[in-house]
Amino acid sequence: GTESAPYLISHKDEFDLLAKRVSEGNSYYGTYFQLTNDITVTTMVGTTDYRFGGIILGDGHTITANLGTESEPVGEGALFHYVDGATFKNLNVAGDIYTNAQFSAALASIVTGTVTIEGCIVSATLHSAIDGDGSQGGIVGLVKGAVTIKGTIFNGSLLGEATHSIGGFVGWNESNSSGTITFE
Repeated sequence: GTESAPYLISHKDEFDLLAKRVSEGNSYYGTYFQLTNDITVTTMVGTTDYRFGGIILGDGHTITANLGTESEPVGEGALFHYVDGATFKNLNVAGDIYTNAQFSAALASIVTGTVTIEGCIVSATLHSAIDGDGSQGGIVGLVKGAVTIKGTIFNGSLLGEATHSIGGFVGWNESNSSGTITFE
């Protein structure tokens, strides 16, 4: 799990194991993970009690997230549900996320700590069932920390006939609690 010898993620089962271990209390702060193949997943990483804090090196590979369905949407849905101090580099995110909760996004729902998103391409589609304020984002749903977004593209879709208050990059910045966003 170091920069020179990261944990490798080559298929869905390894991603699912990461999600399971984070939900059991291992946040992986400062631990490196490298994606070695394109994979398709149905699991979110991070919980309200245990947030992911590792470093994901995508190496240009794509994680296709298929989360929820139209009839059974996920809550605050995102590939990484809760994040604290994580880094995402050169990761592509595709797929469909069906949600019925505020602060959903394609990459990360709720972000605390210092987070960097660099060289990522997010082309997932967020399907919102909210009637009103979604505060949803293409990349991040809610920023409660310091987020830097560098050289990153959102070219996905944010869908929801009755949903408003959404953003291509970020849904909501909680600036009254030290939430800051830097774009480069």
